[in-house]
Amino acid sequence: MKTQGETMKEVTPTLPGHFLGAHLMDEEEINEVLEVMRSKSIFRYYGPQLLGKTDQFEAEMARFLESEHVLAVSSGTAALKTALQALGIGPGDEVIVPAYGFIATANAVVACHAVPVFADIDESMNMDPGDVRAKITANTKAIICVHVQGVAAELEALLDIANGRGIPLIEDAAQAFGGTYKGRKLGTLGAAGCFSFQTNKIVSLGEGGAVAMRDNELYQRAAIYHDQGCVRHDGFPTWNNEACFFGENYRMSELSAAIGRVQLRKSRSLLKQLRELKAQLRHNLAAMGLHLRRMPDPEGDCGVAECFYAGDEQVRNEIIARLKSANVLATPSYNSAVYENRMFYNRRVAHSSGSPFAQSRVGYEPGLCPAAERLARLSVWIPVIPLYDMDTIETISEAVQHIMASYEGGK
Repeated sequence: MKTQGETMKEVTPTLPGHFLGAHLMDEEEINEVLEVMRSKSIFRYYGPQLLGKTDQFEAEMARFLESEHVLAVSSGTAALKTALQALGIGPGDEVIVPAYGFIATANAVVACHAVPVFADIDESMNMDPGDVRAKITANTKAIICVHVQGVAAELEALLDIANGRGIPLIEDAAQAFGGTYKGRKLGTLGAAGCFSFQTNKIVSLGEGGAVAMRDNELYQRAAIYHDQGCVRHDGFPTWNNEACFFGENYRMSELSAAIGRVQLRKSRSLLKQLRELKAQLRHNLAAMGLHLRRMPDPEGDCGVAECFYAGDEQVRNEIIARLKSANVLATPSYNSAVYENRMFYNRRVAHSSGSPFAQSRVGYEPGLCPAAERLARLSVWIPVIPLYDMDTIETISEAVQHIMASYEGGK
């Protein structure tokens, strides 16, 4: 790494997008899709010459995750909602969710006519188990932890809390496909694990998702819910069955699954590359004395991004702006607690007569989760992407070092 007085150089001619699996797409994915198109069978359950790509994708994911059951769905949000509905979450129920992360986690709870209760985070940017415990009430029917940007939440502590109260724990592993916690794949330790295959994910289909489950009865309920409430026999649906209940259409197509099969194969080498690159970046930033994000299980990290904390919000914004000027991809990520979006303050849903908040005392206001509000405004995120190599990591590190040296104490 260069000394502070040396001149920075650009990382790449232009800032790359923070895409992961999408950067690896090539003829393999194209050929898989063409095979499905030639079969004229793009629906997963039947067609003129059904190839069964979705069945194969589910089986291959189950082997990769070492999970008993995997159900492919249309998005990460569909995965969350399917898991919640399979668990019977509904009106009057409270679901504890983290105060930091993508809004889809809380949105899925509201879409099930349940009420999200926000738990604060710690310096891992994931759920603080102590605050989860404090937020449990008689109405708590589930806990959803999110493995933010590929780093596992404190699963041992969260599972102790959930199991001790008889409350199912759902893992939102949308940003952490292939990550592990103490040697086990994320998304397989709780009652259900939810994944996203959106275009900036490790496995990228443009849109798509999956639910992993151990329990067969839960899997059967999830499969019914995601398929308009039906039970399938030889590919064809029936609703004339005692197991049926009202559902929605969250099915994955054969086209998406075809892409997914290739992306899943590539994910192993992608994860290895990202982990090696991030390990070097983290080593370099730590050597500068920066205040880095805590990782509960560094060995299981997916390697998709590094995060460090600035002294205050103004400095954080300046650091990000200066990194971008140096052509380093940097971001504030979500930049606020989830509930700071106005729709939470207003408790606004599409149809007020069906609002899950009507009979609930749960409210949202500034100061609800102070650590999430503070850390969201102090965090500098540096994504790691497949276009980088070790020389790029060194160049990024030099840029950070050069910029941080201009602040008092270099921090």
